[in-house]
Amino acid sequence: MKKYHQAIIAALLSCGVIVAAQADEELTRQEKLVQKLTERFSESDSNGDGKLSLEEAKAGGMRFVTRKFDDIDQTQRGSVTLDEIKSYLASRAAER
Repeated sequence: MKKYHQAIIAALLSCGVIVAAQADEELTRQEKLVQKLTERFSESDSNGDGKLSLEEAKAGGMRFVTRKFDDIDQTQRGSVTLDEIKSYLASRAAER
């Protein structure tokens, strides 16, 4: 599970937080991880509104999002967007 979290964080870092000097090989890996996260988000977004409710995250098997839902949903709207998930993971990575 820890490797999964590290993979997600690495993927999110490729969204603009990583240093441009990163090796092409690593960027390719990170781009794939971002793509995977985006695909899983889209698959879980059952009503296609661009947001995940807690129920959608659970049904889509997005366990990390389910566990951290309240932390990601900082505005307490009852839903999270892909950008909010990316921001949350990037901020957690920056804390380390």
